[in-house]
Amino acid sequence: MIEFLEAISPQLAESYGFLGPVGFLLILMSAFSLTLVSLKIWALFRYRISPKSKIKWLLEAAKSKQKDTSFTVRKSFPAEALLSTATQRLKSGEDLQIVQSDIRALAAERLSGLERYNRPLELIGMIAPLLGLLGTILGMIEAFQNLQSATGQADPALLAGGIWEALLTTALGLVVAIPAIVTHSLCDDRYDKILDQASMALDQVFARIPIKE
Repeated sequence: MIEFLEAISPQLAESYGFLGPVGFLLILMSAFSLTLVSLKIWALFRYRISPKSKIKWLLEAAKSKQKDTSFTVRKSFPAEALLSTATQRLKSGEDLQIVQSDIRALAAERLSGLERYNRPLELIGMIAPLLGLLGTILGMIEAFQNLQSATGQADPALLAGGIWEALLTTALGLVVAIPAIVTHSLCDDRYDKILDQASMALDQVFARIPIKE
């Protein structure tokens, strides 16, 4: 493995020898995780929860004779866009069941950014600590093997080197896992809140607006 990495880059081979196979794998995983976390953080800023006052205003507009509410909609607030679209289509006389089906599809499309990459982040959050633990065990095994094979008086440096590598992989596993878990949790929470807000508002619209005027 080291020979292969040396052919690609001496720096990669040096890192592999310094971190060990598990630590090197965690470094690669951290680069992938950082990319996903950056995309998810962008999604957190892109999809916002609408203020209650704005939802209330849109519901009042839905009950009134006002036809167009699109000028009040902000793209970063999915609940507002869904509510406005449903209101306009129902007031134009479209069938209720068709509107409900289309709004569900539109909601999935509008909120797709918050759900995207959730599974990879969840897997990284689960696997990274386990890899760190594996690295710890392998490092301790190597340390005691070196200590056992040492002739004469045992050198404490042989044991310290293996323990150092073991602790490093544990730390790397936690460093990779924690941001992935936190980001996944925040996006899930934002998704649920936006979806609940839109669902409650849409239920009121579907219940109160006549199909045809």
